[in-house]
Amino acid sequence: MTAEGESVHDETTSLRDTIAARFNLQADDHVLLTGTDEATLTAQATRLASMSPAEPVPGTRRNVAPKEGSTVGSGTDEDEETREFVQELFSSGEPWGF
Repeated sequence: MTAEGESVHDETTSLRDTIAARFNLQADDHVLLTGTDEATLTAQATRLASMSPAEPVPGTRRNVAPKEGSTVGSGTDEDEETREFVQELFSSGEPWGF
């Protein structure tokens, strides 16, 4: 690339970054600004800015499972009574009758 070509490239890159900052575009969107003059870059940035919401759409940020991985408590007294009853029932050593 010649010195003149590098200068034009640097100017275009600087202009692209300035316009992207003016429209609050994300860094990933800078590559979508392909114009070489201010009018084209501004038109592209306007279109991109209208397509991407300023704030995330509710429900699209991430999946949340607030109780995932939590442990269950030790149980209630009623659970303990049921557990003892079942233990007595099945530990009698008597066959089921067949």
